[in-house]
Amino acid sequence: MSATARTTLSLEPKAFRIARERAELRKISLGKAVSELIEEADRHRPKMRVETDERGFQVLVSPEGSPQISSEMVKELLDNEW
Repeated sequence: MSATARTTLSLEPKAFRIARERAELRKISLGKAVSELIEEADRHRPKMRVETDERGFQVLVSPEGSPQISSEMVKELLDNEW
């Protein structure tokens, strides 16, 4: 699906500067630069999903191949935090 939506955005000053610099560097519109930045961020977003287990608890399911986190690892981190 390829559709263009026209909208008005309010960007924080830093985000505006980043998008404007990208647009100028690549010689594209500001809207195209913002779109590219959003798409890049989405590609790097962890692809986790939420499932409900047999007891009704919501569980985060990480993507295939993600490193496993053991109870011992969690305990060690908690011990180091406090």
